Amino acid sequence: MQTWLGHQAAGWLTEQLGQQVTIGSIRVGYRFDIQLNDVVVPDKTGDAFIAFKKLTVVPSRFQPARHRIRLASVMLDSARVNIVKYAGDTSFNYSALVNLFGTAGTTPVAESKTTPWRLHCGHLDLSRVHFTYLNQNKPRDLQGMDYHFIDVNEIALQAEAVTMIA
Repeated sequence: MQTWLGHQAAGWLTEQLGQQVTIGSIRVGYRFDIQLNDVVVPDKTGDAFIAFKKLTVVPSRFQPARHRIRLASVMLDSARVNIVKYAGDTSFNYSALVNLFGTAGTTPVAESKTTPWRLHCGHLDLSRVHFTYLNQNKPRDLQGMDYHFIDVNEIALQAEAVTMIA
């Protein structure tokens, strides 16, 4: 069942994104905690935008009327995140994924007359994360910090009470 569910989700994402998405398995626990294993989501070039060994999300409370989502915990292990703006492109490689879930073209929070969504995570645990940010439309800066090319490996982070507003 877990492998079948993973393959169904990967098939749907593959169809929507036009790239071969893989999900090894999805496990849903009795308290609706979700664990995704062996996931690879490529960008339009076929390179992995995000890949990870394991992501576990434990929900706490969903309050749509108040625009709030509370998660007890989020744990991400052995991940690779590549954010790239390819030469000649005006958007980053994750734009197809953002567009798929309907956030493209929305009104920014500061201009919106509706209540913004609040996502609160009680415990955030990142381990063995490799993050790359690359803007190929900007020249490389070989002196000092190059903010258009960032490559950070072996990120480990534990944080409590993280809130995001969108």
